[in-house]
Amino acid sequence: MEKDRRGGLVGAAVLILVGAVLLLNNLGWTTISLWDLLRLWPVLVIAAGLDLLVGRRSAWASVLVLVVVLALLAGGLWLISSTGPIAGPPGEQVTEPLQDASRASMEIGFGAGQLRIDSMAVPDRLLEGTVKLHRGERLARSAQVVDGTLNATLRSQGQWTTPFFMPAGQQGWDLSLNRDVPLRLVIDAGVGDVAVDLRRMTLTEFMAHMGVGRTTVTLPERGTFEARLDNGVGEIVVRVPAGLPVRVHSSTGLGTVSVPSSYQRDGDTYVSPGYVSAENRVELWVEIGIGLIQVEEYQGE
Repeated sequence: MEKDRRGGLVGAAVLILVGAVLLLNNLGWTTISLWDLLRLWPVLVIAAGLDLLVGRRSAWASVLVLVVVLALLAGGLWLISSTGPIAGPPGEQVTEPLQDASRASMEIGFGAGQLRIDSMAVPDRLLEGTVKLHRGERLARSAQVVDGTLNATLRSQGQWTTPFFMPAGQQGWDLSLNRDVPLRLVIDAGVGDVAVDLRRMTLTEFMAHMGVGRTTVTLPERGTFEARLDNGVGEIVVRVPAGLPVRVHSSTGLGTVSVPSSYQRDGDTYVSPGYVSAENRVELWVEIGIGLIQVEEYQGE
């Protein structure tokens, strides 16, 4: 007698729900981010247990488990969307003096949550901002000037935990970097939502690595530099100022690439008008395992 190979419905239902929420978010109909979805991981553990214990005994049992899990997920999403940020710890203030360096290399290692980076006009500092840490997490910092270059790092370390349904605003980094010093910037993030505004910065090189989540990068209006972004699962959005030529080298596992209609395509490479003869231009490498790569133009200031 052939064994019943019927699989559970929970895994497929969860994938469909996640895909639907991400689609609605991209269309602007919801404000639930992938980081919000990831905070529902205890529901997925419950779902897997119910699926193994009950769901595969019969078709009716599978449907019952599916209904229970969808109800839990819907309740969690409603709670996230209806709960505003609550007052949390003020966070740790961080600063990094420029030490009379004429250029800088900044490496930021971020665990999970929300990371925001923009620019500042403070001549004697490379970095300043606020860091809110998870329980069990700590900061590791270093800085050294070599041949006129300040090599600085700011990284999270330790085994952190985050409570179920905790609003994402409680854990996050809000940093500002010197906009006038030529800067090499490297970001290594685990899980969450990363937004980097480079519009006023003087870049020499930019790299961002993300495990799971959304990465949004706004490029400066001027400069000739290379940028490399990669993401395991999620979304990469690169905002390019209109008038700054860019050549995009894309690589996807299971995903799609969206670029302005004026870009010319050659295989997995997309080139904006005027790139070859431009004095200011960007060489951009973007890679994603599962998800979306989106390159869009914005009007400069």
